[in-house]
Amino acid sequence: MRPIAPTLAALLLAAAPAPVHELHETYADLAIEGTVVAGRVQLFKKDLERALGPMVQADAVTLSPGPEADALVSRYLTDRLRLEAHGEALESTLIRAEETRLGHHAGWEVTLSWQATAPITGLRVRNTLLF
Repeated sequence: MRPIAPTLAALLLAAAPAPVHELHETYADLAIEGTVVAGRVQLFKKDLERALGPMVQADAVTLSPGPEADALVSRYLTDRLRLEAHGEALESTLIRAEETRLGHHAGWEVTLSWQATAPITGLRVRNTLLF
C-alpha cells in the first residue's frame, strides 16, 4: 500500500492554478466598402503605454498626441492588427490617433484604413493587441 500524503501533495501542486493574467481590453469597429476597410480601435491608455514599452526597450512609454506617438502607435497596430483579403495582407494607413476618455479612464482612439486591390468579399483578421 502506497502512502497517500505524498501522492495527494503532488496532485495538489500539479493542479495549482496558473497565475492570473491581467485583464486588458480593446474595442474595435471595422467597416468594409468596396476595396476599403475602415476601422476604429480604442484602448485604455495605460495598457497601450505598457504594450508600446518593449518597442523602445522600456517597461512603458508616456503617450502624448503628436507625430512620435502616431508613428509608434501606427507601427504597433501594423504589427498586431493584421487584415487579409483575397489571400493578401492589407497595409494599414493611420488616419488619426488621439487621446480620449473611455468611461472614467484615459484612453487612446486610433482610426485606420486598409486598401485592397479588388472588392473585398471576405476578410481575415488577426488581432494580437495587448497580448
